[in-house]
Amino acid sequence: MVKFFQTFFQALFKRFQFSFAQHKWPIIISAKNQSKAVAIIFSILFLNFISLDSATAFNFQSSRTLGLAQTGRGGALLGDTITVNPSLLGFQPISAVSGTFQWLTDAHEMNVSVIDGKNQYAKAGVSYTRRSSTDLFHLGIAKDITSFMAFGISGKRFSTRQNAPVTKTGIDTGASVSFQGKAFEFPWQLGLVADNLVAKPDHEVFIGAREIGAGAKLTLNDILMVYADGVNHFSKKYGNYITYSGAVELALLGDFFARGGVIGFVERGWSAGIGWVGPRLGISYGYQSITDISKNRSFLHAVSMDLFI
Repeated sequence: MVKFFQTFFQALFKRFQFSFAQHKWPIIISAKNQSKAVAIIFSILFLNFISLDSATAFNFQSSRTLGLAQTGRGGALLGDTITVNPSLLGFQPISAVSGTFQWLTDAHEMNVSVIDGKNQYAKAGVSYTRRSSTDLFHLGIAKDITSFMAFGISGKRFSTRQNAPVTKTGIDTGASVSFQGKAFEFPWQLGLVADNLVAKPDHEVFIGAREIGAGAKLTLNDILMVYADGVNHFSKKYGNYITYSGAVELALLGDFFARGGVIGFVERGWSAGIGWVGPRLGISYGYQSITDISKNRSFLHAVSMDLFI
């Protein structure tokens, strides 16, 4: 099985490119000093992480993560890095303000985030999510140790609002590491994330259970990008269970994007989305239909806007 996935990864790893029209810049890659063994090692590491028991869950989903079926631990961009994988911000020398609104749901979530990826000492971002009865703050800090590796730490604080049935406030933290490199002439990117390390049982309903997850993003060519995530979710309420997710993203005419993906195993669903990115502004829409572990089916819609500064 490992040999099969080694061959699969070797065939799919292509040049990873992050572009925003006039803001086009490549993910920093040191190709010559990366051996073929490195790609094999981290391919195996990725398989080990996704073979454990878990579930996929985010405290907040932008329209992009909605459209990509909750993938992104290996390829989150901009404000998504704060809540998905902070260490990825270490590879993104860009600053932006992002806003998202989810409607047609009971929560009517709104989110605003700011990232600064241009600081030479450390990259950072803050995010505020307003739910119908809860306020949630995230902080992410990242540092690229080398062009091959970046570390990230995160913190979060939630507090219920006056209309909540109970009054509760709590904090939690997380850690992540991301890698990028080149093997067999194919660049690759991988993220490993541990979230909710404190994981108090009475906080789970607000911010989720402890999670250990991995994700990868592969760029097959200038048009097609592939995402895959697996997450171990250690729930006090439901026990340990696993959910995989996969998605594709198409870059159409350079500035337009189409997205779609599936979520499987315990939780099941599918997603779709579209987006446009200009020199200073990006707009996207995402839709997700999912049946969770409690057999509750949700239909989520979100629209996001990114302003590059």
